[in-house]
Amino acid sequence: MSELFHFLCLSGLTIGLFSLAEWMYHVKKIHVEITRKMVHVGSGLLALFLPVYFQNQWWVLLICGLFQLILVISMNRGFLKSINAVNRKTYGSVVFPMVVYFWNDISVIKI
Repeated sequence: MSELFHFLCLSGLTIGLFSLAEWMYHVKKIHVEITRKMVHVGSGLLALFLPVYFQNQWWVLLICGLFQLILVISMNRGFLKSINAVNRKTYGSVVFPMVVYFWNDISVIKI
């Protein structure tokens, strides 16, 4: 399979995870701390696949950069309340994609 296919699949799964969290927050009225943790754990699990599916670091940079952009815009514009509606100042969701990229870049385990 091509890296483009893997990029699209992992991006789609991440968007699906964000969508599920939004649905849980807005429709099921699940507390933001739970939906936020769910997205962090789910995104971390998806990030474990990056060194497996991508040999070229540019794909990893692209996926991490796009999701960081989405998270920064959502924080500034008030979107993704399931992640951003906490009662404290936090930048963890914005820093998370950078940490994932640098972890993947220095990862010595290539399967």
